[in-house]
Amino acid sequence: MLIEYFKIAKEIINKKEVINKEKNMNKMVRSCTLLSIIAVLVVGLVFSGCSNDTPLGPDSNVEQTSLNRMILPLGGSTTTQSKGGGVGDLTVVTAVEVDKVIKASSGGKIDIVDNSYEHLFTIQENAIPTDTLITIAKTHEMVNENESAVFEFGPDGLVFSSSSVLEFEMAELDSSAATAKLYYYDPSDETWDLQDTKSVVDGKVAFDIDHFSRYAISD
Repeated sequence: MLIEYFKIAKEIINKKEVINKEKNMNKMVRSCTLLSIIAVLVVGLVFSGCSNDTPLGPDSNVEQTSLNRMILPLGGSTTTQSKGGGVGDLTVVTAVEVDKVIKASSGGKIDIVDNSYEHLFTIQENAIPTDTLITIAKTHEMVNENESAVFEFGPDGLVFSSSSVLEFEMAELDSSAATAKLYYYDPSDETWDLQDTKSVVDGKVAFDIDHFSRYAISD
């Protein structure tokens, strides 16, 4: 009889151990599930924050210029930037980019070809102190409410001891124009200032350039 009691007591103890193991397992499953949910929420919040941090979004640190510009690339669509920094989906399209190393002792010529229009920039011999990589970027923009060809020269601020010459084919703007104007951009007050006016001869106009900056030609 005593042996039977011991057997019954042992079975009860074994059942309690099984029940305790099941309870512990359930607790572990619930803990892992909770941790998985928390991990998913954290990852979701991180990616949600990143998606709002776009270069042109409201929290962007991109500096926005106040210069009025309308880019008019030949054969392309018009994109604008309004005064006060309304950038939107601004894409500055460069119609032509050229570069060439010019030797100081001999000077040189740089052809600027935009579609069928051929322009030329000439540097006189000994006009620069050392051999220099000259860069020229040309766009179409609205300058003082006129469609203009804009040239940005580099290295910025380079000064010539004798003037270089920018020769421009006026048919790109207006083949019937009798005169053309040269403007330079003054960054101190963000204005385009008239520098020179020349007559068009045989469809071309030539302007003297004594230092590198941003220049615009219009009719």
